[in-house]
Amino acid sequence: MGRLHCTEDPVPEAVGGDMQQLNQLGAQQFSALTEVLFHFLTEPKEVERFLSQLSEFATTNQISLGPLRSIVKSLLLVPNGALKKSLTADQVRADLITL
Repeated sequence: MGRLHCTEDPVPEAVGGDMQQLNQLGAQQFSALTEVLFHFLTEPKEVERFLSQLSEFATTNQISLGPLRSIVKSLLLVPNGALKKSLTADQVRADLITL
């Protein structure tokens, strides 16, 4: 996997596996997960609610919570790094494509 703008560290190998698992979600599942993630990004202090929504998503979609948390952690790598480094939209887009 190539380098990302959002981090100076090498991308952990687990991220590639997480992205493969993410790609196995159906369109509706992906949309629902994205909604949960963006809600958390807009209200980061709502950690308990976020964890509850993740647990509910896992149960509803018959996905183990552990791997789901790993996928979410990998997905949050880009927006968290983008905020810390004040990345441009093009840099964020490039990082997401690289993943």
